[in-house]
Amino acid sequence: MFRQPVSDVLMPAMVNTLILMLPATVIAVVLGIDIGAWLGWRRGGTVELGGNLLVLVLRSLPPFWIGVMLLMILSYTLGWFPIGGMRTAVFFPESWLEKLPGFDMLRHWCCRSRLRFIISALTRS
Repeated sequence: MFRQPVSDVLMPAMVNTLILMLPATVIAVVLGIDIGAWLGWRRGGTVELGGNLLVLVLRSLPPFWIGVMLLMILSYTLGWFPIGGMRTAVFFPESWLEKLPGFDMLRHWCCRSRLRFIISALTRS
C-alpha cells in the first residue's frame, strides 16, 4: 500500500508517541513512588484506607474510560491540551518555535498560567 520502508512510515508517528510517552512515564513513576512511600508511612490510618480505596477504584475502571474522562477534564474543561492530535485544527505555525513538536500543547497549558507572556514574546521574534 505505501511502497516505502517501514521506518519512513513509522518515524513521524514515533516522534509524537515519544513526546507523549516519556513525560507521562516519568511523572507516573515519580508520583507512584512518592505517594506509595507516603502511604506506607501512614499504615493503618484513614489516609491509608482512602489511598487504598482510590487505587482500587482507579485500577478497576477500564483504561479507555479513564482516558476519555481525563480528555474531557484536561482539554474541554481546563483547556490545557488540544482536543485531538498534536495541534489544534486551526493552528498554523508561523515561526520556527511554533513548528516544534508539542508547541501547541505547551501553548494550551501556558495560556492558563502566568507564563503566557513568555510564549508571546518568543513567537514575536
